[in-house]
Amino acid sequence: MNPFYPHLFESFSVKGLTFRNRLFSAPNMMCSMDINGSPTPDMIAYYAEKARGGAAVVTIGDTPVDREHAASNPRSFSLTYENLPFLSEMAMAIHEGGALASLELNHAGRAVERGHDVTLCERSDKLGGFLKFTDYDDLKIDLFRLKEHLIYMCECSGAKILLNTEVTPEYVKDGGFDALILAAGSLAAKPPIPGLDDPRVQHATVAYTQLDKLGHHVAVLGGGLIGCETALFLAKAGHDVTIVEMLEEIAPEANWMHKEGMMQAFAETPQLHVRTGLKVTGIEDGRTVHAVDATGQEQIIQADSVIYALGLRSNMAAYESLLYTAPEVIPVGDCLRGVKAKKTREAMLEGYWAAVRL
Repeated sequence: MNPFYPHLFESFSVKGLTFRNRLFSAPNMMCSMDINGSPTPDMIAYYAEKARGGAAVVTIGDTPVDREHAASNPRSFSLTYENLPFLSEMAMAIHEGGALASLELNHAGRAVERGHDVTLCERSDKLGGFLKFTDYDDLKIDLFRLKEHLIYMCECSGAKILLNTEVTPEYVKDGGFDALILAAGSLAAKPPIPGLDDPRVQHATVAYTQLDKLGHHVAVLGGGLIGCETALFLAKAGHDVTIVEMLEEIAPEANWMHKEGMMQAFAETPQLHVRTGLKVTGIEDGRTVHAVDATGQEQIIQADSVIYALGLRSNMAAYESLLYTAPEVIPVGDCLRGVKAKKTREAMLEGYWAAVRL
């Protein structure tokens, strides 16, 4: 028995409900619904397994009371009369596992209730920014769902969404905007390495959409998180991949839990190779990588294709060109000089607080 929590595994009752212990499974939404918001068999099995794990209460999370007008997630459970049989089935599956079933209700609200007239401009033909690569990488399913959720919320918010629209100083002035929240993001860093400007050498994010143009043997320059995840994706797609990293450690910036899982995936992928302690000195003919090791000895990595992931830099050009175009210009994310590229969560929070403070 734990001396600090002596009653943790004891049962207790509240107003006729008996709980087998004091372990409550927090609200969790698996987002495994069909297009009508009805749970799939996998979803029901998931909650049943949580109940069998020993918790006293298992909570189905993120259930909007008004899915049509204010759903917080396009794949959330729809609390409608049509879905009551599914709700009953989930509850029974949880009860069979020995736990009580509960439901987290929410109402997402609408951004337009703040009273702003909002226009969202995107230069490309699709929303998603750097997260668009998750459309192709099934290893990033959580980020894909986040991206889809955010896009859905934008579409439900009442904001005017303009694709294929580049924001210029003239556009802002002609539009008469009172405020401009600038989320122009970052650009791929390109160190002065001979051959890196060869059009056959592509950035890692481009590789997801050009698999058919990559040869079998691929060299990935840069062993940071982006380079490692891209290399793993390419190896899983059938390519023989070699990561070339200047440091002795790959992905040092990764969350430890994520890195543990990634290293396990590396170990299970024999066609993925890692070479650390190598400084790239040049790229020949878009396919031969020249490097030197710590002793100054030249190393040559032969490949059919070369892609790079050598860091990100602030998109200062966009910020500087738009700085004085509106009464209030608020940069968020990675578009400020000297700002380290942010995690997705950090960038989202900056955008949120920028809107709240208007």
